[in-house]
Amino acid sequence: MPSSCSPLLYYAAAGALLLGAPAGGFYLAQQGRREAARRLQVKDTEIMKEALARAKDLAVLRTEAIEAGVDPDVVIAGYEALRDGQVSPDGVVDMLIRGEISD
Repeated sequence: MPSSCSPLLYYAAAGALLLGAPAGGFYLAQQGRREAARRLQVKDTEIMKEALARAKDLAVLRTEAIEAGVDPDVVIAGYEALRDGQVSPDGVVDMLIRGEISD
């Protein structure tokens, strides 16, 4: 140890290190939680936008079905079956050709 430094400085530095490390870790953990919350908020916002867009599309589809004189619930059910992959567009064409779907 150099003669110009007091041993108290070493003790103070050791104390700062012991106290600073947990405080730094706590700060970084808080920052991590804040960033995670921001990301979740952005993701939730995107999900809400998509849901609103789908609801708007369904409202337009329902209106068009009513204007065409078709039961809107059947049209919505068909749309949801296509969307969820329960039936494919080619499958619908095949059903039309076989006469399973009629007006």
